[in-house]
Parts: sequence; C-alpha cells; structure tokens
Amino acid sequence: MFFIRRREMDNEQREFLSLPPLVTILKAEEDEIDRIVSTIDQERLITYILKYSDGILVGGTTGYGPSLTDNQFNMLLRIALNAKKTTFPDKRLLVGAIEVSDGRVKQKIYRTFQMEQETNSRVDGFVVAPPAFFYRHSSTEVFKAMKSICSYAQKYDKAIYIYNIGRSGFTFQPNEIKELKKIKNVKGLKDSSGDYELFKEFLQFQEDDFEIFQGKPQFNLQTMENGANGIVDANANFAPSLVRDMIQAFLNANHTEAEKIHNRLLDSTDYLNQDDPCLAENRLAARCNELYLLGVIDSLPRPFTEQELVHVGKGLIRNEIPKVDSTTLDVAGPFTDSDLKNRISRLKELGYSKDEAGRYQPISMEID
Repeated sequence: MFFIRRREMDNEQREFLSLPPLVTILKAEEDEIDRIVSTIDQERLITYILKYSDGILVGGTTGYGPSLTDNQFNMLLRIALNAKKTTFPDKRLLVGAIEVSDGRVKQKIYRTFQMEQETNSRVDGFVVAPPAFFYRHSSTEVFKAMKSICSYAQKYDKAIYIYNIGRSGFTFQPNEIKELKKIKNVKGLKDSSGDYELFKEFLQFQEDDFEIFQGKPQFNLQTMENGANGIVDANANFAPSLVRDMIQAFLNANHTEAEKIHNRLLDSTDYLNQDDPCLAENRLAARCNELYLLGVIDSLPRPFTEQELVHVGKGLIRNEIPKVDSTTLDVAGPFTDSDLKNRISRLKELGYSKDEAGRYQPISMEID
C-alpha cells in the first residue's frame, strides 16, 4: 500500500494517504483467450479498499499485471476508471506498466489514454519497473529505456513512479535513481528490493517532488520511523482497516499497538507460506480466496479443496482479521470458525461443486 506523507512546514505531524496494489479478480470461466475479470467482484473489492484508503494501484505485480491479456487489462482499467468517476472522484488511481520492453510499456500507456477518453476519467500516473524481464540488460540500456518511457508519458501529462523490484531482472542502485529523478515527470520510487540498507540510501533523494516508498511489509514500521513518504502493503486488499489502524496508531505515538497490528498482518502472510504442505497453491491464490471467505467478494477466484480453504480460514481466525458486512462492505468484527463454515457451505448455493481432485469449481464450467 502507498502511504504518501504530506509534509508540514511548521511541525513534525505526518499524515499518510493509502493506495494499495489491487488484486485482480478473475473468474474460472474463460473468453476465447483466457480467464475473464469478474466485474461485480472487482467493483466490490475496489469499494471495500477505498472505504479505508485514498486510492488504488491497478495492474501491478499483486494484480498479475505482467501476465494480464489485453482484454483483462482493458476490463480491469475500465472498472477502476468508472469507479473513480462515479463513486470515488477524489481518490487516486495509479496503473502498473510492468512489461518486457519499453515499447510494450508505451503501448500500455497509450491504451490507458484511450480508455480515459472512453470513460471520461483519468489516471494519476504509472508505476514502471525496469523493462528487463527475461533478457539481460546493462544499466545503460535500462536507463535509455526508462528515459524513453518517461518522455512518452509526458505527452499525456502522466507521472512516473519507478518500481525497483529484483524480479524484473534488474535492481536500481542509488547513482541510477539520482540520475532518473532529474527527469521532469519522475515523481518517486517504490523500492521492493528487500534490502533495507539500500532503501536507506534511496531516502537521501526524498524531496517534496520525489517520494520514496517501501515495498516490503516487513519493513513497514522501520520505514515510518525513518520518515519515508510511505509504505506499500498488499495486505490492504483483505485488511485495509487494519493497515489504516496500524498507521493511525503509529501517528498517535502508540507504537505498542502499531507493532501489535503489524505483527498480526505479517503473521497472516507467513501463515500462507507457499511451501506449507497444507496449501498446494501459491500465496497470492490463497489471498484471493481470503477475499471470498471474508465476504468481500462472492466467487472463488481459484479452485481450492475444502482442506485448503479451511487452512486459509484458520489463518484469518488466528490473526483476528475483520470480516465484512456483505451489504455495506464495512468491517463487521473478527472472522470466526462459524464464518468459515458458513462461507464454505455457501459455495454450493453459489453454484460450485467438487471436481475429481476435490477442488471447488463452478458447476456451469464445462471442459470439452
């Protein structure tokens, strides 16, 4: 989640704006190419997050950004732009442009511009990782590509936030960020390197027009203590109110409470370790299904067995993660054993049955 600090000239008060990286909710059913974005559930998730946050980032790594088809990306972006226009006009909207080449990043920027024209709504900027996936690139080549992307984005008056993530195949160093921040529309850095010493070096570049964000939730409290502009925490998809409460406790100097919430959020992630023998799927798939169990959405994004769903639910119970009111999407007390049983039972009512492997699949889904 992004927390952008508003600097106060006369005091040390710090306020944060929340902007979580959005999970993309895909149906089990497919179009002629791939799975379909679930419009109703995606709208519900956006509404839930924005009740407790100040914006969203769509199409980032948390939202399968690099692997989304054009149809999936267009549908996701249209849903987000319409939500901003009709319900949340004061909320911020950033778009992940994470691709294998500068040309594909530009294509995503252009498609976004076209969607803006269609919906009469606007995004506020793009989060761009170095386009070095799969192919090895030198720092000179990456810098040239980033300059080209920034120049193209300026045509559409869009800000660029650099995304420093090792999975892209390239990790920025301080001297490279120092040069990139000189570009007019480069407005910040999200560092997901996992190297806190490197992050502290990046902090020296933080200015009023250049913001530094931490992308690893285990460093959330350290990041706030060191005065960075913000933190990035995908946990805000399923527990935005808890992330908000953690930040508020920190700002109120209640560090004991902030650390307590921080540890609950971290444990909820560690509990879903992808190597856990009780959980055959990866962690992000489990996170998507948490949204169903909590009542945020009313479909199962990934086919899980009952054993796997119980395992995921026990993590929610263990860390007292709030469930939601299905009508208002407000938090409605901690998730319980009773809630877990009810949500699993409801799958049959929603049209799911177990396949040969014991996984819940939509009854309507036929395989030729």
